[in-house]
Amino acid sequence: AFYTAALEQGHTSAAFQPGNVALAKNGTTLSRFKEGGAPVPELRLAMLDGNTTEYTGSTGWTSGTFPCGWIVNLPQVYLLQEIRVLLYDGDERIYRYVLETSADGKEYELVVDRSKGGWRSWQTLRFQPRLVRYIRFNGLYDSANSGFYIVELEAYCLPPATPAKPKYPSVPEGAGAATKKDHAP
Repeated sequence: AFYTAALEQGHTSAAFQPGNVALAKNGTTLSRFKEGGAPVPELRLAMLDGNTTEYTGSTGWTSGTFPCGWIVNLPQVYLLQEIRVLLYDGDERIYRYVLETSADGKEYELVVDRSKGGWRSWQTLRFQPRLVRYIRFNGLYDSANSGFYIVELEAYCLPPATPAKPKYPSVPEGAGAATKKDHAP
């Protein structure tokens, strides 16, 4: 199924490997962008360090003032089928965001539009296998303050057997979202 998906998308050299392929230590880079502006290198790479447990209200995450965005540049094209994002969950704040992927960095395909509702903690985004080198994350809203905080972004060719366990449940659109709360960070 994976090989067929790669051929259908016009590629014969997509990588397929176990584990999280979006780690800075393996060559993944990160850029920050604002709509209409050119991407610039992001120096705070916490969201690509593989650490999902050692974070606080002041360390262990990558942040921006929303609306903000990041482009994760994987070291090569992978045949992905799952992306996980750990949004800062030191309190019950909610977030809104949009996530897209691209094989070439020019044409992006929507993975999820979570610009409505209230999304918290671990976000597990599964999709049909697709070729991905670039992951574009648009942070739109944080109910606690004007920042947007990502603890970790993971990308998988083969999803892990163990599911991510959110600390707080998300509140999908129409289910009533949380109100503004003032918390650190």
